[in-house]
Amino acid sequence: MPVTAPCMRRRTGRGVCWFDERTGLKHDYSRKAGELLFEGIYAPKDAPDWARDRAQLWNHVEAFEKHRRAILAREFVIALPHELTLEQARRAVQDWVRDNFTRKGLIADVTIHAPSADGDERNMHAHVMVVTRKLDGSEFVRTKERFDTYTEKDEARKAELNGLRESWARIGNRHLERYGFEPTLDHRTLEAQGLQREPTMHMGKSATAIEREGKPSELGDVNREIAAENERKVIDLAAERAMREAHAAARGQVDDILAWEKDQAEMETSQKSRDAQVADESAKRTTAHPVETENFKTPQTAPDTSRHSEATAEAAQAHEAAAASTAPAETNTRATEPESGAQEYFRYKTGPSSPQHRPPCSVLEAGS
Repeated sequence: MPVTAPCMRRRTGRGVCWFDERTGLKHDYSRKAGELLFEGIYAPKDAPDWARDRAQLWNHVEAFEKHRRAILAREFVIALPHELTLEQARRAVQDWVRDNFTRKGLIADVTIHAPSADGDERNMHAHVMVVTRKLDGSEFVRTKERFDTYTEKDEARKAELNGLRESWARIGNRHLERYGFEPTLDHRTLEAQGLQREPTMHMGKSATAIEREGKPSELGDVNREIAAENERKVIDLAAERAMREAHAAARGQVDDILAWEKDQAEMETSQKSRDAQVADESAKRTTAHPVETENFKTPQTAPDTSRHSEATAEAAQAHEAAAASTAPAETNTRATEPESGAQEYFRYKTGPSSPQHRPPCSVLEAGS
C-alpha cells in the first residue's frame, strides 16, 4: 500500500514519541505501547547512521521528497503463523525483509503487533514500511522507477506483490518446518489451489468494532452468507468425493477383469502358436524319414495253393485205386447214399475241386 506523508506519520513510531521537523508537531504513540511487541529498522549494510534511527529516517525521507503528493513508502501487512513464538516470528520476518528489500538497497521499518484484546488471539501480525527510494551511498537516489503507462505500472506492481507473497510463503513454511510444524502457508488464490469456496471480505476496523459490540454490520452479513455457502459446498464436495471414490473402486474392479481376460487370451494365443510349431516340426521329420503305416503297407504276393491241391487230388485217386483192387464188388444200390457222404468228406478235406477230381466210391467213409 502506498503511504503519503500524513498517513506515514500515523503508521510509524507506535509506542514512542516522534517529532515531525517539517510541521513542528509532536506525535505521541505511547498509549499504544501495549500492542507493540517488536520494532526495528532494517537497512543495507553500508547505510548511514541516520538510516537506523526511526525519527531521523522519516524526517530525512520527508525532507528529500518535494512534491506534495509524493509517495514516501509502501506498507505491507503480514499475518504471522500463530504456531510460532514472537522471537521465531521475528526471525521469519527478518529473513523476508532482508531477501526482498535490504539486499536491494531499500530501508524497511518493521513493527510486530500483538492480537487485539477483543479479537482473535491468533492475530499476531507485522507492519513493514519500505521507503520507495533506494540508497546510493549516504543518500537516496534522485530518480524513482518510471513506467510509460499506468497499465505497465499496475502490471509491474501486481507481479512484484505476487513475488513477495510467494517469498513469504516459502520463508514462513521453512521456519514452520524448522520448529516442527506443518508448512501451511500458500500464497496462491483459492481457485489456484483447487478449493471451491469463496473468500471472505476484509472487514476493517470499523465493521470489526460494530461486530464486537454485538451488532450486525453490512460486511459481517456478507461474510456470514459466504461462510454458509462455503459450508454447503463442503458438504456437496464431500458427497461428490465419496461418489468419485466409489466410481474409482468400480473402475479398478473392471480393470482387473479386463486384465485377467487379456492374460487368458494371450495364454491361448501362445498355446496355439506352440501347437502349430510342434505340428510343423513333426511334418518336417515325417518328410525326411517316412514311416510305414497300416494304410500304406507294401503289397505282398499271395501264396500259390494250386500245386498243393493237385498233389492232394492225385494222392486220393491212387489210394482209391488200391482199395478198389482188393475189395469185393458190391451192388450199385448200396453205393448211392454213402457216395454222397464220401463226396462231402473229400470236399471238407481237400476244399472245393473240379468234378473230375471227385472220388467215385465211399470206401473211406465206410471204414471210418
